[in-house]
Amino acid sequence: MIYQGETVRLLAQNVKDLSGNAITAPTSVSILVTKPDGTTETITTASNDGLGNYHYDLTIGTSDPVGTWSHLWTITDGTNIGIEESTFNVHSARIQ
Repeated sequence: MIYQGETVRLLAQNVKDLSGNAITAPTSVSILVTKPDGTTETITTASNDGLGNYHYDLTIGTSDPVGTWSHLWTITDGTNIGIEESTFNVHSARIQ
């Protein structure tokens, strides 16, 4: 479970272009994060783990909304484009 105030690792794995080739040397990486309240954030830095695999560690603020979040990755090597989408749920902060 992911709680307010924690960090979640966003993953894009085995990202391929329309021809089925892994995008291993991207010239552009963009992650569109959509919060449950409809607000969005665009992230343009991510770690390239090689062979079409990428990650980004997103910190969820203590006042960020609870509910289902989505993240849409757009990765291009200048010619080809790969897209990956996923969701995760954020729960109210843990009571210590």
